[in-house]
Amino acid sequence: MSQISPADHVADSPIAYCFRMPQRTAGTTLALALAALPLVTMATGDGWQRVAASADDSYTSYVYPSSVRARGQLVEAWTLDDYAAPQPNDLSGTGGRYLSQETRWLFDCTHGTSTFTQVIRYSQHMGTGEVVGQGPVSEADQIMQHPLPRSVAAHQLKVVCEIWAKKAPQPAESNGTTAVL
Repeated sequence: MSQISPADHVADSPIAYCFRMPQRTAGTTLALALAALPLVTMATGDGWQRVAASADDSYTSYVYPSSVRARGQLVEAWTLDDYAAPQPNDLSGTGGRYLSQETRWLFDCTHGTSTFTQVIRYSQHMGTGEVVGQGPVSEADQIMQHPLPRSVAAHQLKVVCEIWAKKAPQPAESNGTTAVL
């Protein structure tokens, strides 16, 4: 399976609606934003926490809180998009359709940017069934970008950074004394 890049697959993905990304074929900038999305966080039985639903209810996005961890100065997390209807699969090279997609993201909570590094697509809802497409995003195509306001990606960034803020080791407070061992 060949490597994928964001420009190769975002045109048919909700990710396209969350970032201003150039379309390779048209040479124009894609700047579609989803309408205001409700920010809802609730855990499912398998550990996924609901983040947001698209304005048209075509998909719901989740984050896996236990996947949130430091990766250098960034925060890494897995998300899952669960679709109401089958989506065209351009990762497998054989076509087909998928109903859910897990994506590994890198978030910069300080600067409010993110990029994705890997995609796995499944034949059934909530990351179940057969893997029908997968691939890493090349490092050259991992461009940190600000998500569009009120987009699913903006909600993902907010929720992941909130989870990280609770998990991150806090610096010890100094009382001005030095411990002698």
